[in-house]
Amino acid sequence: MSRLKRLNHWVINNRSRIWILIIIAVLMVGCIFVSKLPRYVDMYKYILNAEVSLDNDDLKGALLSFEKAYELVPTESLEQEIERLNQLIKSKSNFLRGEQAEESQNYESAYYYYNEVDSIDEERYQQAQEKLPQIAEKVVESIYEQVEKYYEEHLYLLVIGRLESALKYNIRVDETLEKIDQYKDFLYKYYIDKAQSEAVTYFDDPLFYQLFITSIHNALKYAVTDEQKEYVLQLKDELIETNIERYLILAQESHKIGDEIVAKKYIEQILTLDATNKEAFCLLEEISLN
Repeated sequence: MSRLKRLNHWVINNRSRIWILIIIAVLMVGCIFVSKLPRYVDMYKYILNAEVSLDNDDLKGALLSFEKAYELVPTESLEQEIERLNQLIKSKSNFLRGEQAEESQNYESAYYYYNEVDSIDEERYQQAQEKLPQIAEKVVESIYEQVEKYYEEHLYLLVIGRLESALKYNIRVDETLEKIDQYKDFLYKYYIDKAQSEAVTYFDDPLFYQLFITSIHNALKYAVTDEQKEYVLQLKDELIETNIERYLILAQESHKIGDEIVAKKYIEQILTLDATNKEAFCLLEEISLN
């Protein structure tokens, strides 16, 4: 007897058992469905509540309803909706903060928050995009005013940084670049003059090198052309050489009158500027022999 015939024979002989198993399975499925039915009903109620909240722009209320629906019946679509709502809530918060900052005339903060509004938040995103150029114009104008104030108060190191920060707003870029070049040229000349003045005024002060080299570094920072940079480096070498010659003369004069302590002080300052200076070492050796 073939397998198919044996199977048919078994089915015929066990028809009653098979029907009992089918009925039991149907009852079990029905029980499961009936037991879960209230959960699905409640889930759809929460979804409807969420949609009403969305119509009223109550994003947090909608989120709460979707989270409760997800607790009852976790689905991928509900999970995605919860994630989207969290983005919308953050976007709305940024937009409202932008409005508050704008009302307070804190335009840099307003620009930041409007720029953080998410594109999925379509209506607010569109409003924010329309506001950004207007806010940027006010920010840049405010930066120009700050720069003039810093200049008047001799806070030169803040000037270029603030002007460079204005470039990120993509408003009046050419004007800003022109201002940066103007102030860089001014600061370059200012620190060149300052370095020369310090080299003369403070040459007899142990802090001379620190003061002088700071001004040289600042001049180099604001040098734009290769010629300017080369000039700064040459000036540094010239001023150091000039002061070494001055210290050497003072050390020799102090040694002649027997003031070895002062002579050694000047020798130390020479070696700070030039650690291999032969004349300073010779004079130091001569002092030691005496």
